[in-house]
Amino acid sequence: MTIPLDSTTSSSAPTAALHHKWRACMGRLQQQWGFLTLEEVEAIGGNRERLIRRVQQHSGRPRAEVEREINRWEMEYAL
Repeated sequence: MTIPLDSTTSSSAPTAALHHKWRACMGRLQQQWGFLTLEEVEAIGGNRERLIRRVQQHSGRPRAEVEREINRWEMEYAL
């Protein structure tokens, strides 16, 4: 199942480190969340809010849980 990409800009700014290192960490991101398509990863474009929403949409998990998972992932890769 493909979820339509959201082309709107989020009101929350991307995490500076995530945005800065986005191209370098795209592969790691797809390893962590294998359900994300390359098209979705490119559309996320380093914007943390978009990443949270996309993971939440696919997994159906609560936002707080997804945010904690992303925080751990960022710390693991020193983002």
